[in-house]
Amino acid sequence: MEGNRVMDLITEKKKGSLLLTEHVNGFSLFLNGHPVVEHTTRKPCIELGSAEPRVVSKSGFFKLKERKLSMSQLKKWKVLALTPSSVHISFGATASVVFELINNMLIISPKVANTAYNRFKMHISAIAPGERIFGGGEQLGKLNLRGKRLPVWISEPGVGRRFDPITIGFALKTGHVPRWFNTYYSMPVWVTSSGMFCSLGSSAYSQIDFRSRRRYTVTCWEVPHTITIGVEKNAADAVAGLGRLHGLQPRLPDWVYDGLILGVQGGTEVVAKKLQRVEAGKVPVAALWCQDWEGRRKTRFGSQLKWAWEYDANLYPRLPDYIQRLKERGIRFLGYNNTFLTPGSSM
Repeated sequence: MEGNRVMDLITEKKKGSLLLTEHVNGFSLFLNGHPVVEHTTRKPCIELGSAEPRVVSKSGFFKLKERKLSMSQLKKWKVLALTPSSVHISFGATASVVFELINNMLIISPKVANTAYNRFKMHISAIAPGERIFGGGEQLGKLNLRGKRLPVWISEPGVGRRFDPITIGFALKTGHVPRWFNTYYSMPVWVTSSGMFCSLGSSAYSQIDFRSRRRYTVTCWEVPHTITIGVEKNAADAVAGLGRLHGLQPRLPDWVYDGLILGVQGGTEVVAKKLQRVEAGKVPVAALWCQDWEGRRKTRFGSQLKWAWEYDANLYPRLPDYIQRLKERGIRFLGYNNTFLTPGSSM
C-alpha cells in the first residue's frame, strides 16, 4: 500500500473503539487504544498449512504428534470492505478474515476456501510486555502461564508433577509421564494481568504459546470458527468480559451448604457404615460422593475405575433405590464421569 491511512471504525463509548492503521508494509488493528493484531510482510499475523496427525491414547493419556507438516505465511493483504464496526481483509487468494467489533469485543472470523488446510496459526499482540497470563481451563501445575507453551487437550492428569519418587514410580509402572499441563478440563481461553482476554472458538487440539514477551501465538488443528479478543482496564474487568462472552456459572444449590460432602467408596455396605460413623459423631452430611459407582477394574497400575458409565450392580446393588432412600433423609448421592470408555464395556 502507498502512504498511510488511518480509519477509526467505531468509537461509541458503550461499544468500545476499533482503529485500523495501514502503512507501506502492513497494518495494525487497535482495540480500545491497544494494538492487538499487527501484520507486516516480515511478520505476517496469519499462517496456514496442513499435516497428518499421529495420536496415541492409552488409559486416558495422549501423545499427539504430526507428520508432513507444511506451513505458509500469508504475507499479501488487502482491505476488501469497511463498515462502521468491521473490516474485511483478504490475505491473497488463500484466505480472508473479518474483524468485527461486537459488545466491546473483537470477533475475528477467518475464512479459507481450500478445505485441505487443517493447520492455522495466528499471532496476537500483548498489550503489555511480560504481563502475567492466567487460564487454560483447570490447570494443576502452573498458575502464571507466562513463558509456557500450553497444549489444550483433555487428558488423564496422572500422579505427580515433578521428578519425585511418586511420579517416577508411577511412570515406571504405567509407562506414562505426567506433564504439567495434563488436566481434565482444558480450555483455549486466557486472561492477562493487564486486562486482555482471549477465547479460541474451536474444539480441535490447539496450542497457545506465551513464551514471547510481546505477542501470543495460537496454533489450531483446524481453521477456527472465531477468535474473540477483549481489552479492558484491568484483570478484574477482563474476567467480567469473559463472563459476558461465555456466561456465568449457575448458582450452587442450597443443599451443598447443609453439611459435609463425604467422599467415600467401596460399595453400598462400606459407604453405609462410614456414613453411620459420621452421623454418630453429630456431623451433618449433605451428600455422598462415590467415584466408584460404575465399578472398578484391575490394571497394571492396580485397582482403577471401570469407566463403563452404568452403575455396578455388584458394588452398588439396586443403586437407584439407595439413592432415593438417601434423598428422603436429605442426603444427595454424587458420582462422576469423564470422556473415556473402557474397552470391552457395553458402550
